[in-house]
Amino acid sequence: MPSPTESAVGMFSAWEFQCVGIAYFIFGAAGVLANAFTVVTFMRETPISSPRHILQLNMAVANLLVCAPFPFSGLSSFRGKWLFGDLGCQLYGTESFLGGMAATTFIPVVCVEHYLASCKKDFYDTLSSGTWWTVAMLCWMYAALWAILPLFGWNSYAIESSGVACGINWLKKDSNHMTYLQAMVITASILYVMAFYGLYQSRVHWDSVQVKSDPKSDANNWFTERQQAWICLAFMCIMFIGFGPYAILGLWAALTDSTTVSTLAIIIPSLACKASTSLYPIPYLVASDKFRAAYLGYRVTEHEAKTN
Repeated sequence: MPSPTESAVGMFSAWEFQCVGIAYFIFGAAGVLANAFTVVTFMRETPISSPRHILQLNMAVANLLVCAPFPFSGLSSFRGKWLFGDLGCQLYGTESFLGGMAATTFIPVVCVEHYLASCKKDFYDTLSSGTWWTVAMLCWMYAALWAILPLFGWNSYAIESSGVACGINWLKKDSNHMTYLQAMVITASILYVMAFYGLYQSRVHWDSVQVKSDPKSDANNWFTERQQAWICLAFMCIMFIGFGPYAILGLWAALTDSTTVSTLAIIIPSLACKASTSLYPIPYLVASDKFRAAYLGYRVTEHEAKTN
């Protein structure tokens, strides 16, 4: 496959590519470990009562997928070119995009779930674990649809202009590429509007005169409702930090001459996505001493879980 690096301005030197490779390994390994520990904690301790843990467990798995293929881009960075051929490029792009779409889907859905649990509790209590596993599967199917479509001709995966990673070619301007992005942005915007509406209504609910205090955490739920609202808001902020650079790059390329986009501007979004995945456990760790102890490897006994 011919490398498209000629379309990038200011190609990196050999040592700069080596620095990028080191960054890929550091951010990728940190993201894998951080989210793997989160998955283990959720599966071993169930810090959020069922069925509320289902979506957040799946979200951690999605973040794990975002950073999992870091060795491929890291090794390619050390050589200054993509090393794994066309098939490797398609697989890398599909897996990375699946993880990214799943992560950015689960986060707003978790916010909506928090709204239902806080403000529509009577309705929420009628929903079974099976319902939320169905919602989780629908989120994965939605993400998989967007990840697979480029393999069948609506947009495509290609070596990025940096030459060391593969993904959606954000610098293309043909109608095939633009309609794909427009459709994706429209559907994602609906989810984000719902998420922000849910968080706003949750804040109104907890600030209302009818709600005097936030119930304390207990053995079945290590986080109070207000803490979970804060966690959801933190997730949204981290998501925009991680995926915002891709949005900026896509907008920049759409409004300007894409041949003026520098190699640094092309590499930053990919590194930001992988770096941000290691931040998602932080809201849990800050909000709960019990989660922090379990995350670090200490089993939380029933007595400790009941201690506020």
